[in-house]
Amino acid sequence: MQTIRVGLVGAGNAAKFHLESLLQVHGVQVQMTGVTSLRPESRRAFGQRHGIPAFDEIASMLPHVDVLDIVSPPAAHDGRAFGRGILVDTHRVRRYHRLGVSNRVSAES
Repeated sequence: MQTIRVGLVGAGNAAKFHLESLLQVHGVQVQMTGVTSLRPESRRAFGQRHGIPAFDEIASMLPHVDVLDIVSPPAAHDGRAFGRGILVDTHRVRRYHRLGVSNRVSAES
């Protein structure tokens, strides 16, 4: 079975929901390999609570992930996928399209 390494960008309630949902995906092994957040205490607590390494910034997490799941407010990240797949909540995807940002992959619920 194929393994997809996922990193979370955000450590709030949406991150918890996405984590729980991603771990229930069928047909592919999802491995949560990192979490980052602008707030150090949030990323460390989330990582410890869920057994996921916490990273200070997206760039340092990139070598460990295949997909970024952005679950933070748009103001908290620049939206670039850094050459990785990217998951963004659909309301954020619509916002990106209005801003003219392309090359996004969304997980429609």
